[in-house]
Amino acid sequence: MNLLWDFRDVSPHADLPAMYQTFVGHELPNELVAAQGITRLLVETATGLSESHRSLLVRLANRLQETDRQSRQLAEVGRLLRGPAYEPGWPVEPVLRESLAQMSALSSPSDIVYTSHIEATMLQVSCAWFRRVIRELVHNAQQAIGIGRSGTIETEMMVRSGRCTVSVRDTGVGFTEKELATVVDPFQPGRRFRTQGPGLGFFLVRQILRRWKGLLRIDSNPGATCVSL
Repeated sequence: MNLLWDFRDVSPHADLPAMYQTFVGHELPNELVAAQGITRLLVETATGLSESHRSLLVRLANRLQETDRQSRQLAEVGRLLRGPAYEPGWPVEPVLRESLAQMSALSSPSDIVYTSHIEATMLQVSCAWFRRVIRELVHNAQQAIGIGRSGTIETEMMVRSGRCTVSVRDTGVGFTEKELATVVDPFQPGRRFRTQGPGLGFFLVRQILRRWKGLLRIDSNPGATCVSL
C-alpha cells in the first residue's frame, strides 16, 4: 500500500478552517452538553450547599446552555456557507413571496402589516442562501417593531441594468450610530432588542454577500430603517 500527500499547491493554513468548523460543529457542543449535565446534577444532588452557591451553579448551567446554542448556530452558518454560491436560474418572485409568507406566519402575534413589490425575474445565486438572507432581514425587522406593537414591513425587489436590488423597510426602532458600526460583526445584536439572540444574522448576510460580490446598505432613523442588498 502506498500513500502520497502532495502539499505543493496547498496553503499551510488550509486545514485550519476545517479544524475549527469540526470543533465548533461537533466537539464543542458535546462538551458543553456534558458540562451542563454535571452542573445540574450538582444542583440536584449536592448537600450542604448554600442558596447563593446553588444559585451560582444554576447560572453556570444557564451560561453553558447559551454557549451551546451559539456554537450550534455558528456551526449551522458554516454548513450553509459550504454550499455553492450560484446555481441555474430560478424565478425569484414565487420564492420571495413564499419566504415572506412563512416569516409572517411564524412571527408572534402582532399588528405588523406586510407589503411587497416584486418584479418578476430570474436569479442565478443560491436559492437556499437567498431564502436565508430574506429570513434574517425580515426577522430583524419583526424584532425591531416588537411583539404586540403595530408597524409595517415592506419588501421591494427590482431589476435595473441587469442588477437586482432587494430592500426590506420597517417602522421599528432604528439603529444607533454605535450599532451600525458593528452590525455586520459576529455576536453583535442587530438593534437594541429586548429579545436575546446570538447576533449572527447580519454576519451571515455579510458572508453571503461577500461570496456574491454584492452590496449592503442600511439607512436608518428612529422609526424607519431600510436594508438594501
